[in-house]
Amino acid sequence: MGAVASVCGAICCCANCFCTTNVMASKGVRLMYALIFLITSIAAWVTKSGNIEDRLEDSSEPFDIDCTGGADCFSTIAVHRVMLGLVFFHAGLMVLTLGAKSRAGFQGVVHNGLWAVKLCTWVTVVVCCWFVNARRFIAFFWAAFVGSTIFLFVNLVLLIDFAHSWAEVWRGRFVSGRSSWIVGMGVASLLMYTGIIALVALEYVYFAPSGCGLNVAFITINLLLVLFSTMLSLSKTVQDKNPNSGILQPGVVGLFSTQLVWSALANVPESEGCNEFDTIERSQNVSMFFAVFLLFLAISWGVLRSGSNRASLLGQDEEKTSQAEPNLAATPPAYSYALFHAVFAIAAMYGALAITGWDRIQDSKQPGSSPDDVEIGTTWAPVWVKLVVSWLSQLLFAWTLAAPCLLPDRDFSGNSPSRANDWV
Repeated sequence: MGAVASVCGAICCCANCFCTTNVMASKGVRLMYALIFLITSIAAWVTKSGNIEDRLEDSSEPFDIDCTGGADCFSTIAVHRVMLGLVFFHAGLMVLTLGAKSRAGFQGVVHNGLWAVKLCTWVTVVVCCWFVNARRFIAFFWAAFVGSTIFLFVNLVLLIDFAHSWAEVWRGRFVSGRSSWIVGMGVASLLMYTGIIALVALEYVYFAPSGCGLNVAFITINLLLVLFSTMLSLSKTVQDKNPNSGILQPGVVGLFSTQLVWSALANVPESEGCNEFDTIERSQNVSMFFAVFLLFLAISWGVLRSGSNRASLLGQDEEKTSQAEPNLAATPPAYSYALFHAVFAIAAMYGALAITGWDRIQDSKQPGSSPDDVEIGTTWAPVWVKLVVSWLSQLLFAWTLAAPCLLPDRDFSGNSPSRANDWV
């Protein structure tokens, strides 16, 4: 923790020089918040590594880390401490930026400026969370569980939107005469379906031994839904209504839903005896990789993409607005600052659970443990949340394909390909 604090302190000292030069630039502001998120997540991930686990267990006395069950308990609590600091940081900014009316008002200054103050506050809050009683993280686990569930639901919608935009932009470039883009679509689709097939095969190998019929059902249901959405996307009826429909979109959504099934199966309690990896931790590490990738993809997409016809959850560029109306006092925010920080807060909750494999923090049941002791356990709750989100992603995607056919009098052309231009 000392190394992390020193690095964050150095950032805090030099931040004023960097940030005051263009504090009102919308994309620069969002990049700074993304950088804070990245540094915090890396610090949390570092505390989960083996060497740090052992050091935490050996030096837990200065902090309130009453864990039983070995080094894994100490590292899990440590990850939650680091990410809780980020949750508090964005929750505080969310409250301070409620009701923003202009970019030059108090809320606008808090969101876009005061970087030295904000960065020092961020470091201080993270450090203070190391002195929170360990039992408090039982409640934080369930709060993070709710926030992570919301984050997954939001991101399945964003993912489907991205899949359609990706196909629309690349096909548009092919139609405009650049034939290489259709090859790119084919290669991307091939990679997606290769990933799906590989994951499904590994799921049957490692999570579906004899006597684990429920796991077999979970894997098979997802596979059938992927096949259904693929056939629906390639059907003539759908393509007549949406010429951009093809094999790329169901590949993107199918890979997302399949990795969620893997993550769900990795969280099945060990007592069920249905995980044939060498260790439960290895299977959770695979799901952690996908989860963290999803997390940073969502944050990066919202931060880096240019302004669109409608503001995204993570913000729309304000530079064009400021050029048209130079008076900042009369310039309304292009997006909700409070909602922006709310999204980052639930993303931090998701990050805490993703890095720790959604392991549950609970009262210690070890013989001789004190009432203040906690331990790491498992629960079926993350399994069902991930499975439901996986199934809903397929059903919602199928609805986006079928809706123009079932509701021919309704206009579904509101999506703009410009939303994906920065990415694809």
